[in-house]
Amino acid sequence: MKEALIKAKLQPEAIPGRISIRDLEQKVELIERIEEALRPLEVMREKLAQAALLTASEVYVPCLSIHNALKLKEIKEASDKLTEIETLKD
Repeated sequence: MKEALIKAKLQPEAIPGRISIRDLEQKVELIERIEEALRPLEVMREKLAQAALLTASEVYVPCLSIHNALKLKEIKEASDKLTEIETLKD
């Protein structure tokens, strides 16, 4: 964009009349400012994503332990019920 704008300034006679070089300059400047404002936000987003990943890795093992403990409890309860049923049959 900037290169086209520089060339347009050097050869204004080649630019179609409906195109405003001043308007293009303002828009290019706006784009540059937006990109400048985005840079720190992108860095922050990356740091937050890394923090979330690290936290998730710390939470995984305890959550897996809870899941396994609950599954074992379900299995034990089912086994106890089966034993109870077998006892009633006898």
